[in-house]
Amino acid sequence: MARRERVTFLAILALLVGGTLAAYRLLLGPEPGARTPTAQPAPAPAPVPLTLAAVSGEVTVVRGGARTAATAGAVLRPDDAIETGIGGRVELSGGGYSVTLEEGGGFAVGEITAELSRFHLGAGLVSARVQDDVRRAVEIEGGPDAIARTHGGDVTVARTGDVVAVGVRRGRAEFTSSGATVALAEGQQSQASLGRAPSPPAPLPASLLLKVNWPAPRATNERRMVVTGRATPGAVVVLGGERVEVQPDGRFTHAIVLREGRQKLSARAFGIAGAAVSDGPAVVLDTRAPDARFDTSDLWVKPRK
Repeated sequence: MARRERVTFLAILALLVGGTLAAYRLLLGPEPGARTPTAQPAPAPAPVPLTLAAVSGEVTVVRGGARTAATAGAVLRPDDAIETGIGGRVELSGGGYSVTLEEGGGFAVGEITAELSRFHLGAGLVSARVQDDVRRAVEIEGGPDAIARTHGGDVTVARTGDVVAVGVRRGRAEFTSSGATVALAEGQQSQASLGRAPSPPAPLPASLLLKVNWPAPRATNERRMVVTGRATPGAVVVLGGERVEVQPDGRFTHAIVLREGRQKLSARAFGIAGAAVSDGPAVVLDTRAPDARFDTSDLWVKPRK
């Protein structure tokens, strides 16, 4: 019995001592020199790698000056550049978004973080499909101080020469150029020449304009044929297997290099309003046929009497 009482006494004593120490710390604070634990901030989420999801045609990756053929599944790094040849196309996949660069274009990867993915469009047309997320944004820079930004939506940016055009198919976006910003809603577009403010929001056209002044079908021995036309301003035009320089008003002039034999001419254009095709005539190039020559020597010979 005495042993049980002793154990009970010691337990009560331990509780009294522990409670006294706890009250002391509560009233007087931590002991001198003791470190107060601080809450550590949650680590920032790691960015999702940017990969080449799909590659078709001629697509080149430029990294540190070295050029290699693009392959599906490859991971891109900041400062990597992508170039698409005529007929080439590449789709990139990141965290909650995808970016597609059409043929005859070039752009570079800028910043890739969990909150922001930034790309620099040098030429051509790029489309971004971004899931709605206020914590993450995708930016496409079409030139110095010409930037399209969205937190969610389907946004297309085209650059031809000094003209940058932005169109929104879904969601919303902001387009900033030369310090001025316009807000674009679904179904709206805007464009700006480099160094100038963007145009006011306007409805996206129902179709893309492409009008080509084709020559009549014929045979020729000249390897170059000049063709003129007009497209929606900001559109990318491919004619005769080459990108065409389009003026700010949409007009273009291009010399097609013909190949030997019969060929069917055609043109295609794509932009923020969609795509268009124009079929031209059949032309035959024959540089092997001899030029027509006339013998005029007998014209100066006097007839004999």
